[in-house]
Amino acid sequence: MFGDDCGFIHILYFKNPISSLFDPVRRKTDPTKSDKTSATSTQRVFWEELKEHEKFVRYHCMGQMHREYVRKILYVPHNNSIIASSGDSRNSLIVTNINKLKKPYVFRLYKVEKQTKNKSNSAEFFV
Repeated sequence: MFGDDCGFIHILYFKNPISSLFDPVRRKTDPTKSDKTSATSTQRVFWEELKEHEKFVRYHCMGQMHREYVRKILYVPHNNSIIASSGDSRNSLIVTNINKLKKPYVFRLYKVEKQTKNKSNSAEFFV
């Protein structure tokens, strides 16, 4: 599970992670490397090639949850939900079911600047 710089949340479901994350048959080999290094090398899968690995991984996009980049995502397994945060003041923190079975909880945090006695800036957050 990961978020991007546009506020979208993406999920990759690995169907058999114990044996292989991606299709080993589709592993690209570099003819310039020896057999020893290619046997233990990392398998590179580019985003455009992900569809070719559908027996091993499934991709799901939850859509745009925030207007700014996603800072952090937490998966809550007991109710199949996620908690996502962003610097977006309109959708600062979202708690939603992955399957979108329920209406998401949206928390708005507004940052307000104020002057202190020593004239340095400090921030307060309001919900």
